[in-house]
Amino acid sequence: AHFEREEALMRKGDYAYLADHIEAHGDLLEQLGALHAAYEKTASPEISLEIVELLSFWLESHILEVDMDYRAVLGSETA
Repeated sequence: AHFEREEALMRKGDYAYLADHIEAHGDLLEQLGALHAAYEKTASPEISLEIVELLSFWLESHILEVDMDYRAVLGSETA
């Protein structure tokens, strides 16, 4: 639901990098899906750590950088 809302705001604001952003969202969901499936099979601490590392990376690189960039472009609607 979050990604769809975010992408709708980008479409509305004619965000230049929308396709890249949608691809990044898809990549994250694909990676999380694979890790979730692997975790369901083994429930290993290593996979748990991979999930935490992936989400930490996403927070640092995507949310705090990429999302802040489009927020500046699209304005207060994204808050």
